[in-house]
Amino acid sequence: MNKKPSTLCFGSSKQQPSESRAVSPVLAVALLILITLGFVAGIQTAGNGIISGISQPPDANIKIDAGQENARLVVMRSSNADRLEVLIDGEEITDGSGNGVLNPTAGSTIRLDWSGSASGRVVDVSSNVDPGSSLISVVAVDEPDNSVTVFSYEVPVGRS
Repeated sequence: MNKKPSTLCFGSSKQQPSESRAVSPVLAVALLILITLGFVAGIQTAGNGIISGISQPPDANIKIDAGQENARLVVMRSSNADRLEVLIDGEEITDGSGNGVLNPTAGSTIRLDWSGSASGRVVDVSSNVDPGSSLISVVAVDEPDNSVTVFSYEVPVGRS
């Protein structure tokens, strides 16, 4: 007995003519790659625009020459700072004429005295300082809303 193998046919087993295909597989892959590259380039451009708008935080290097009842703060260098504010226990100090705000230029100086007998171009901070528990700090400010504490000094208890 000679039997033919049976085959199942679903619909037409003939291939469609090549003219009726929508897109060849090679073209589909090429289009997919081009669309993906365009999408990646768009995201990268948007990301670079956002990142380039971020500025560096303000910074400064402050040197202190401290005595028993006074201190001299000197700006060694600063970057991205519009001004440097001097604070004692978190409160900005000024004497009404702008003293208490350091110019961010290298070499700028402010003298603080807590002896109660300040004179000349010295800022009297005797009412603000409690030796042994007060903290003098300098904050670098980059307008409008970026500030960083760049220096801290704990006022020691006076020696007898």
